[in-house]
Amino acid sequence: MTTVNGSRVYTQYVKLFQNGQLFYDSSAALYYELSTVPTISLTTVDSAQLNRKFVFFESVSGYNNFVTYEPVPPGTINVTYDIRSTIVANINNYEVGQVFYAWKDQQFYQISQSGSSKSLITVTNYFVRTGRESLYFQYKHNAPGSRRIDPSPSNLIDLYILTKEYENSYRAWAIDTTGTLQEPEKETPETLKLAFGDLENYKALSDALIYNPAKFKPLFGNKAIPELQATFKVVKNSNINLTDSEIRSQVLAYINAFFALGNWDFGETFYFTELATYIQQGLAPNISSILIVPNSTTQVYGSLQQISSEPNEILISAATVENIEIIPSITASLLNLQTNSVNTIIT
Repeated sequence: MTTVNGSRVYTQYVKLFQNGQLFYDSSAALYYELSTVPTISLTTVDSAQLNRKFVFFESVSGYNNFVTYEPVPPGTINVTYDIRSTIVANINNYEVGQVFYAWKDQQFYQISQSGSSKSLITVTNYFVRTGRESLYFQYKHNAPGSRRIDPSPSNLIDLYILTKEYENSYRAWAIDTTGTLQEPEKETPETLKLAFGDLENYKALSDALIYNPAKFKPLFGNKAIPELQATFKVVKNSNINLTDSEIRSQVLAYINAFFALGNWDFGETFYFTELATYIQQGLAPNISSILIVPNSTTQVYGSLQQISSEPNEILISAATVENIEIIPSITASLLNLQTNSVNTIIT
């Protein structure tokens, strides 16, 4: 709010102010509001309009006498009256403690009570500004081109991503016995970033997202590397009237269920004892026991009891019915126990 004298002063200086600026003419005891649309003009502002232009603050002393200025809720301070005498004339219409702002006096007053009579005292813990309140605004800051804000990320976040499409294609190829399916192309960090680029909107400024494609590690079947190819030796319960083909199909179904994607995470380790327990519990009493024997002649029984994977790998079974053999009993020749080699763990 600007205090000046005379209309000629207004017209001389209005170009220096923005639209909505309030002027107080002390000689005429009137408020004017500047309007620049469509042309520069000054209009008289009444007390009701002033109530919408004033924003009040109260000084509050806190810890260690630290002073803060808190906005006063709209309507708390009465601006109906322009001078002190008009407030006094209507003082009995208001409760004790009511605060007034006499906009001509430019003073704050508060009703107090002594005995049975009310009086008006001057208070100095409030101040007023011209403007708007309870506004929503968005602050945007752009650093100058000559300055850098955290030019290098300090927090690298590795994301290991497996898409459903790639999983379905790879699983179909892994157990295919017709030779008609081709191994699906591996996903790349670039394709994953394009597909999941929205994640960039949720990272902090100092974060960098690394998109790592998932990798399957096939086990047991022909699609696995030679060191991981194996045959499941199953001893059938002779008292059960099931064919060898039925037993092999049942065992394969349990193997595939054990290696379902929901049962595995990146970097986990396979333990054959867990698989054997799962199959025997599910197929009891159809089978008596089940063992895993490596196909490679350079490996001995026990070398595939535990298989680990890399942080970006997920284990998957590539076994087919050809990798399941029904045997009458367990013998040394069937378990590749021709040597006394120490069992190893394949990684």
